[in-house]
Amino acid sequence: MSDWKNIRVIPCVNGSGEPLTVIEQSRAERVRKTLLMNEQDAIARRYVLGNGARVTPLDQNRFVLENTQEVIARR
Repeated sequence: MSDWKNIRVIPCVNGSGEPLTVIEQSRAERVRKTLLMNEQDAIARRYVLGNGARVTPLDQNRFVLENTQEVIARR
C-alpha cells in the first residue's frame, strides 16, 4: 500500500471565521473484486485538516469536522 498523496488544498473557515485548511488526499489500493478476478487498483480518497484530523465532505463547499461535528465552509 502506498502513502497518501495530497491532491488539492481547500481553504475554509469555521463558524467563527477562523481559517482552516482541508486537504484532499488519495492513494492507490489493491482490491479483489471476486475470487475469479485478478487484483485491481482502486483509488481511495480522504479529507483531512492541515493537522491531520479527519473531515467528512457534505458537498463541494462544506465539510464536517469528525471530532466536533462542526460544519466548516470553503472560502
